[in-house]
Amino acid sequence: MLSCLFLISLLIQPGVNQYLGCFIDQTDDRDLTTFVDRLDELTSEKCILACQKQNFPYAAVQYGNECRCGAKYGKYGQVSDTECSYLCLSRQSDDKCGGDNRNSVYSTGILRTDVSDSCMNDVAGYQGCYERITLGISIGLVVTIQECITSCKEYPYCGIMNGNLCYCAISDINWSLKTHPALCNIPCSSDITKCCGGLELFSLYDVNDYYAADTEYGILNRVRGNFANMAVPYSDHILKRT
Repeated sequence: MLSCLFLISLLIQPGVNQYLGCFIDQTDDRDLTTFVDRLDELTSEKCILACQKQNFPYAAVQYGNECRCGAKYGKYGQVSDTECSYLCLSRQSDDKCGGDNRNSVYSTGILRTDVSDSCMNDVAGYQGCYERITLGISIGLVVTIQECITSCKEYPYCGIMNGNLCYCAISDINWSLKTHPALCNIPCSSDITKCCGGLELFSLYDVNDYYAADTEYGILNRVRGNFANMAVPYSDHILKRT
């Protein structure tokens, strides 16, 4: 779970971060699928900032203190604004903060223009591109695939989506949710040649396979180094984890 409190560096832009209306939600199948936080000091502005940080185009506030983000909204329909009558519990503004299973939905101003057909999903352990599978441990924002894998080293799988959002798996993967690999096409912020998932789509990695390949690569380079360049230290030949 990510805290909204550290996300104050991005700007709210009048006319861009627009209120879109009051929309129905369902507890068993959320309209906006990524839960950010539940805070008594939540405002619509903090929720928008949180969703901007994670590269989501839409933010939703519900029940006065719950923030969610998503790539789309409105699958259960729009209702009158009077049904989003809860004031934000923070009382820091007069904004409405949703209702009981009602989302006050906002545009964050994020439009993904950096999708690519040239970044690669070629890091060891890659299992494919998956729709919204359940990966139970939220690590938060990362800058590299290796950082996500390292953060999940105690788990069998990890996934990265939206270019920077990392999760670890605590249960079996639903392999039937694998989708077309070209949809995981958002470049990583630290290396645009690597893909870090898609919009609400996971680039999934087998953590054990990654470390097995890492070990094999290090041993192979050590052997090559012993024969090809005896003067070069072993540490210069192994793959360094980040």
